[in-house]
Amino acid sequence: MRVTNATQFGLGVFYMQQKQQSLQKLYEQISSKQRVITSSDDPAAASLAIEVTAIADRSSRFVSNASLAYDQLATTDTTLQNVSDVITRVRELAVQAGKPALSQTDRAAMRSELVEVTKNLVGLFNTTSAEGNYIFGGTATGSKPFELSWEPVIQVDYQGNMQRQEVAVGTSRTLALTEPGNLVAGQTSTVPLLTTALAAVPAAPPAIPGNLPAVSKDPDAFTAGNELFQAISRLDVLLRVGPNDPASTAEFDRMLYESRQLTAAGTTPNPYKAYEDFAATPDWNIPNPPTPDSGSAYYSKGMAEVLKGLDAGFEQVVSVNTVIGSRMNAAQTVKDIGTELDINYTKRIQQLVGLDEDGYVKAISSYQQALTALQASQQTFSSISKLSLFNYL
Repeated sequence: MRVTNATQFGLGVFYMQQKQQSLQKLYEQISSKQRVITSSDDPAAASLAIEVTAIADRSSRFVSNASLAYDQLATTDTTLQNVSDVITRVRELAVQAGKPALSQTDRAAMRSELVEVTKNLVGLFNTTSAEGNYIFGGTATGSKPFELSWEPVIQVDYQGNMQRQEVAVGTSRTLALTEPGNLVAGQTSTVPLLTTALAAVPAAPPAIPGNLPAVSKDPDAFTAGNELFQAISRLDVLLRVGPNDPASTAEFDRMLYESRQLTAAGTTPNPYKAYEDFAATPDWNIPNPPTPDSGSAYYSKGMAEVLKGLDAGFEQVVSVNTVIGSRMNAAQTVKDIGTELDINYTKRIQQLVGLDEDGYVKAISSYQQALTALQASQQTFSSISKLSLFNYL
């Protein structure tokens, strides 16, 4: 068979290209420290590596979500600690204001401070995360959850919803980022109207020494979960009217009268029993029937209920803060476990497609050998390509 110059040239180029490809592959393995560069290098290992990589990516997303949750929950935790401090200050004001002997000027100064402290408190409940989302609005993170007004009386209302914003931190596990503000501080500062309003009772001495007015609301009947702002609003009213307000005294006497009527009739439940119990305390001992003017009893009873309401609100905040702390612990656990898993996944992928120390040394040796062989081939090819019969004529 006759081998032409063109055939020799083509074979030479072909073999050098093969050596160059082998050299390039070894170079890629060394530079990337990967044994498997393409799936064809080791289909089984490449397939397993793809599966492990997908699991690792999913775990990484869970860790990222847990980190996001932890940071936002940490903001919530700090905020609620500050809220607790503010409630403590409101309670101190309520204790000071409980002295009926205070002057109207003193009470006006206290009310001014109460308004400012309440602004601070509502501001805390309108805190935003680092991303600018309101953390106490439920899933309504784009608008302020609490609205405040203070004239003629402090009024606070929750504008968010009752849903929690959640993120996935596991295949079948989620973690709440937000807590609805109404579960933390209540829905409203407004005490609800009586189910059945109390009608006015005309004077009928001696059983009823004076006229008793109609009453549509018990100002001290704070509703469960709403005690914090209802107590603050009630404290605001008491500071404004003081202990010598005839209208407040008359309302107190009307509800005391109603309670005594229900007790005498054996009717239960008695929603006004707190008035009767307060009237029977040694400090007051209001006779039955009540005198035409029970004086400042409403003020002292109101202040006592304010303190109870503030304590209930404080406990509610602390309870929510405990839940937030538990979520922070859960998020931290996900982060810790995820970090360990990431190390394990990385090791497994390296075992499947990577170069260990021995493989790395072997690849370098093979690269040097392949480079030497390529250089020799290139020199041989260069010499052969220059051969010609004319050189021997």
